[in-house]
Amino acid sequence: MDGFEFIFTLFGLLLGFSLVEVIAGFGRAIEVAVHAAPAVEAPPTRIGWLSPLLGVFVAFNLVSFWTAAWSLRDVIPVSYLALLFGLVVTGGYYLAAMLVFPRNIQDGTDLDNHYFQVKRWVLAIIIFCNALGAAGVALVGNNSLPGLVDLLFYGLLIALCFARGHRANLLLLIPIAAGYPLASLIAYAL
Repeated sequence: MDGFEFIFTLFGLLLGFSLVEVIAGFGRAIEVAVHAAPAVEAPPTRIGWLSPLLGVFVAFNLVSFWTAAWSLRDVIPVSYLALLFGLVVTGGYYLAAMLVFPRNIQDGTDLDNHYFQVKRWVLAIIIFCNALGAAGVALVGNNSLPGLVDLLFYGLLIALCFARGHRANLLLLIPIAAGYPLASLIAYAL
């Protein structure tokens, strides 16, 4: 076992649990919506678009962190500081993933309402994790300055934090979430 394998044993678990939180949230929402009793007096469960898109974004961002960690595997030092740094980032991702969907989804739950209750927390945590990840990259020797894509990404996330209304949130969430697969397709094509 090399140093990266040792360090990433812990972080891989936390990132994996984070992905499970997002996927399980999708599953709980679909299960309640599909099995809602039609005779119940509560309104039907409304999944909407906002929480699922936030979940897709969080999952894609998690995978991008995982990919970035792999690309730095040769320069990540085996030290308590590296473990602590990774714990803060991956722990933050887990917290953000936990918040995307409510723990108890019941008949009549409106996930768009839940989205507006938690979006600033989720986005603030993701911004923090990404900024801390960028600082970590700089600490291990990649001193590149943020590029235009990075600045656009952070700008969109900050704008989304303050966006009001369904339409404005959708118009910001769609390019944020779609940016990951599009960037991968462009990189693959080049």
